[in-house]
Amino acid sequence: HVMPEVWNGQREVLQDLSKAGLSDKTTVHASGMIGKLAWYIPAFTAREYPFLQSYFTLSGKVQTSVPSGIHRHLVSRIFNRPRTWKDFCLNVSEDNCTTLFNDTEGRTIAFGGPNTTEDENRYFLEGSFHGHFAPTIDNNCTTN
Repeated sequence: HVMPEVWNGQREVLQDLSKAGLSDKTTVHASGMIGKLAWYIPAFTAREYPFLQSYFTLSGKVQTSVPSGIHRHLVSRIFNRPRTWKDFCLNVSEDNCTTLFNDTEGRTIAFGGPNTTEDENRYFLEGSFHGHFAPTIDNNCTTN
C-alpha cells in the first residue's frame, strides 16, 4: 500500500480515484501533516533591502519607502538570472575559465572550466563553480 501526499487542490482528484476503485478510501483523508511552499531570500539581501522581507512589499501591493515607479525596476535589478557554467566561461571570464575567476569581493566563482557537457549546463557545482547571476532581457522591465 502507498499513502500519497495530498496537497491543497488534489483532494478531489484523489476522491475521484477512490470512487473509480483505483485507490483506497483511507488515502483520501489528510494524514495530519502540514506542508508549506515558500520563497526565501538570503539574510544579506534582507539586510540590504528590508522591503523584500514581505510578499506584500515585494509584489508592490503595500507602500514602501521605494516609489512605485522604481519598485519593479529595483526588484528586477536585485534578482538577476543565473548563468550556466558554460555561459559564464564564454561571456564573463576573460580567458574562458582557464584560470581562477574571482569576483570584485574576492570570492572565487570558477575554479576552472567545465569538464563535461553535463557540467556545462550546471548553475553550481560544489568546489568548482560557485554560480553567477546577470541581468537579461527577460527581467528588463522597460522591454517587458
